[in-house]
Amino acid sequence: MLELKDFQPFNYDNLVRRGSTNDGGYLLPSDISAQFLISLGLGDDWKFELDLIKHKQVSKFIVFDHSVTLLSLIKKLTRIRRKLKPFVYRAAVLFRYLRDFILFKNLHVKKKITKYGSIENFGEISLKEIFKEFVVDPKSTIILKIDIEGSEYKIIEQILDSSSQTLVLIIEFHEILIQNDKFKTSLELLKSKFSLIHTHVNNYGEIDEFSIPDVCEFTFINRNIHRENGKVSRLPRVGLDSPSTPGRPDREIVFA
Repeated sequence: MLELKDFQPFNYDNLVRRGSTNDGGYLLPSDISAQFLISLGLGDDWKFELDLIKHKQVSKFIVFDHSVTLLSLIKKLTRIRRKLKPFVYRAAVLFRYLRDFILFKNLHVKKKITKYGSIENFGEISLKEIFKEFVVDPKSTIILKIDIEGSEYKIIEQILDSSSQTLVLIIEFHEILIQNDKFKTSLELLKSKFSLIHTHVNNYGEIDEFSIPDVCEFTFINRNIHRENGKVSRLPRVGLDSPSTPGRPDREIVFA
């Protein structure tokens, strides 16, 4: 049975926020850098990826997301009628995409993350195949970020397979309440290779009567480079965390 204590992270003093103030921003160690970032999931906001470059925590990043294309961004913009604020927002997203992925040529691979996808498959790719085709050097070090709207459960074993190269793992789990057993098993598997050093409840999702969230973000660090030294007693982290959805209070957790 899933319990609140399963969400309790170990203390880590050198956490820093990268990315947006709200959804799309994540906490990770400020004192760890890797050769590059593999980012599964793009959406409208990739400030996190750019921040890691800016602060020299990675030298480059590769994003995988089948749902975002230049055409889809143009369509979203042209569908807006007589609403200035949404139009300005969509125009800004399109401009940033043109700048960051067309002009500056950051790599965006338009493939869906699946368990068995391959480089030859037009629309799908697996995490195993990503490491094989894009990481290549088995000595390369990686920061791995995963936000793929429920598909994360399908690639847990592949995350473990790449754990020797993954220094930091940031992952958002969805549908925790209806996939309770699958989530608990996934969390236990990840903890066999990584130490949980941060938890943040996405305040867009619901919370049940036992304070278990439906959507939650986690930061893990490779167990080989971190000595576990006590757990935090309360979340969110003051001065670092902020609500995923602005206008709603951040979800608090007090661990017994």
